[in-house]
Amino acid sequence: MLIAVFVPIAFLPGTAGRLFQEFGLVLACRRDLVFCCTSLVPAVMARLPASAPRQRRVSDWGNRLAQAYHASLKTVLNLPRRTTTICVLAAAGAAGLYTLLDQELLPAEDRGTIYLFAKGPTVWALITRAASGPHGKPAHPTFGTGRNHRPVHHGGPLGPNNVFMLAKLADWRERERSQQEIAADLKPLFADLPGVTTRIFSANSLNLRGARAAA
Repeated sequence: MLIAVFVPIAFLPGTAGRLFQEFGLVLACRRDLVFCCTSLVPAVMARLPASAPRQRRVSDWGNRLAQAYHASLKTVLNLPRRTTTICVLAAAGAAGLYTLLDQELLPAEDRGTIYLFAKGPTVWALITRAASGPHGKPAHPTFGTGRNHRPVHHGGPLGPNNVFMLAKLADWRERERSQQEIAADLKPLFADLPGVTTRIFSANSLNLRGARAAA
């Protein structure tokens, strides 16, 4: 049933299709494992000799677990109020911990590339002025060359009020700071530009727009 529902979604174009492609692969692997557990394992166990000492040890271990389960289940059913209170407290604790979790579709990735998109009046001149000093030299170490960074590739204006810039970072083994730290340092550099809205972000492995790590 799950395969009939989720696999067709993987063929949809856009974000939903790319996201469910990986989920469909995991679901297919899970189906194969379940098939092995429900068919091959019982068949192999049926072929084992009944008088094997090892099998008796495994059977005794399983019987002990079953007895412990029945004893715990009997205790829970005999104390309904305490059980309900413990369940409510556990649910409240889980809800409190949920608010502390990072709300993200994908984990942070260091792909060595930072994108900058800006929108506003005469934005190209303002962005160029912020990225360069009075003599055309970098005004911020992030835009310099050397051990940690590579030169910025100016994407150019995307119309009269839009601009796009691409910064290729050095290999992560050759720099001391992560991509997220560098992007966080860039944000205040462009935050004070009058009338300009900037967005600094990086791509992810699935290339999902909603999951890009914006600084």
